[in-house]
Amino acid sequence: MLATISITCPKCHETTELRVSRDETPGTSGSTSFCRACRARFFALTQEDGRIVLLDPDAPPDSSGKTPLRVLAIIGAPSRSGYRVVPPSHLGIFDRGVPPSPSDDESVGISDEELTRPIPSLDGSLLRRPDGSHRTPAEAAKHVGWRSVWVVQLNQALRERLAGPPPLSFPPGVFVSYRWGTAAENEWTAELASRIKVRGYPVIFDREKPVDLDVPGMVSQIADCRYFLAVLDPGYVERLGTDAANEATKDGWVFDEFNTAALLSTHGQIRILGLLREGSVLPRGFRHPKPGRPGNVLDARTPEQLALVLDEALPPIDRAPDADTVGKARALLRASHEHMCEERYQEALDSAGELTALLPGIVDGPAQQVRVALHALSPEAGLEAAEEALKLAPGSQELLLAAGSFANAVGQHHRAIAHLAALLEAPGDDPSLNLASAHNSLGSSLDEVDQVYPAIAHLELARRLRPDDPDIHCSLGFVYRRAGEPKRAVECLRAGLRHHPAHVGLLVNLTAALIESRRLTDARRVLAKLAECAPGDPAIDGLGESLEAAAAAPGRAPRLVATIPRSETSLWCRCTECAARVPVDGTRGTLCAHCGSALPIEPAPCPNCGGSGRIHPAAPNLAFQCPYCRRGRLAMAGRDKFESALPPVRHAKGG
Repeated sequence: MLATISITCPKCHETTELRVSRDETPGTSGSTSFCRACRARFFALTQEDGRIVLLDPDAPPDSSGKTPLRVLAIIGAPSRSGYRVVPPSHLGIFDRGVPPSPSDDESVGISDEELTRPIPSLDGSLLRRPDGSHRTPAEAAKHVGWRSVWVVQLNQALRERLAGPPPLSFPPGVFVSYRWGTAAENEWTAELASRIKVRGYPVIFDREKPVDLDVPGMVSQIADCRYFLAVLDPGYVERLGTDAANEATKDGWVFDEFNTAALLSTHGQIRILGLLREGSVLPRGFRHPKPGRPGNVLDARTPEQLALVLDEALPPIDRAPDADTVGKARALLRASHEHMCEERYQEALDSAGELTALLPGIVDGPAQQVRVALHALSPEAGLEAAEEALKLAPGSQELLLAAGSFANAVGQHHRAIAHLAALLEAPGDDPSLNLASAHNSLGSSLDEVDQVYPAIAHLELARRLRPDDPDIHCSLGFVYRRAGEPKRAVECLRAGLRHHPAHVGLLVNLTAALIESRRLTDARRVLAKLAECAPGDPAIDGLGESLEAAAAAPGRAPRLVATIPRSETSLWCRCTECAARVPVDGTRGTLCAHCGSALPIEPAPCPNCGGSGRIHPAAPNLAFQCPYCRRGRLAMAGRDKFESALPPVRHAKGG
């Protein structure tokens, strides 16, 4: 995946932009680019820790005749502590604040007799009886032990917290995890927590909690923090074990704290940092940074080193809001969330607006307005809120998906294409994102601006990601009809009906595609099925008339939708990895590198997404990254050669 960065050219010293690799796979990746000012070429090597090494491919040969790869610059060099720390940018637009489904309620429990046998899973049924009444933790612990009860309580507390509003992105909260030790060791950690708090960060630290501490509830507060700061010493290693061996570990809450943080970290919700206080052996999940490779351990074994890493990893927050303001902000976010769950949407928006005014310039208020609009099914308000939020967090994948989806829903297709193309090009891999929805909305909007084959390419990717979604099959089948390919439309629509036999949109489009294919007997059968599933549907009469008109005009293939003509002299470009196949000719001989639109060969921004990058599929001896899947490479093929090599539409899961 490529991204654009702004740098000072190491040759002409002018400000320019380079296209660099942002591949998420382990190791290093590279790309070639050039200075927009002096046209000097560079090879940009992106290392695993995010640093970019600019190499000179035009350096003169050395005495042996070999061309050395001379380093011109290193962009994003590590800090003095060896680790550059930024809080996660995840806003929880799609995966926070969602109440558990009824199936997750676990209202039916298990009997005392069943507790005497091995428990298949540790869930909320442990604390309920078959009649739904509560079983006390002490009663359950008699049979399964306190350790199992604690795990169940922690999972319940986490689920409840994740069903609530997300944490504030600013100021980012810090959860301090440590193994209780000597009085001096505990005091060291308490002093650390105080120093972090003075710097403007809200801190979760168990020593500041009451004696009768609800430990599962306290541990679940990890979900409301942006940093998980583990104080590493030999005792912490004993609780987690190491990567090198499967040695036994000591029981304790440290194990649960780390695993909770690790789960949230994989979803981009928290950053895990290890502060090495004592010893040299690291527990599993932690590693030192090395040149070109990121780490998550900060060496704090001396007072000087501790001061250094605090300044670089958790620097003082300028104009940090006081505790009162932070408390009010959290209360407003909570109130907006509660109003939203009660479907009091105007009150929810009002509370989010108050949050925006309380913390101006911070994305949390506008992001909450986006959540409310999603719940309220209000795309107009959602688009406005998402675009306001993008001014504060322009690279947010969640906000780009929300803005693009809202824009598609209200018919603002150029805005939808711009946002969704930026999302698919953005670095990172947020697991909360439904990329099938992104490709589906982008394909639908491209079809609306008559880019039918680029639309099909995106819709095929959506189908690959979500092969049992009837709406994706419906959209794709319709666009195949628009492309004048009713046979492929029939295959696609029938694949969708295998999952959802009574889906009205699929039945309507399949009847039409069969008429366009002149398979009139099959069309009558599907039309009868439509009348059975949706009697009185307004499409039934029109389809019946079209069917009879087709029967009365043998030999003519009717078209029931506006088709986009394709030049008979077109060449096809296709991808080595996905189903993309796009015709190019003298009129539309290039593709937009951002959204994939087929465009004239002229130096102008894409009229659909505004992007300036171009792909020239017919250029000899050049391979271009596919703008649809962004994994494969585009190649040219003559029409006949391409059609004969085209695989049939696959209906199996995953294709």
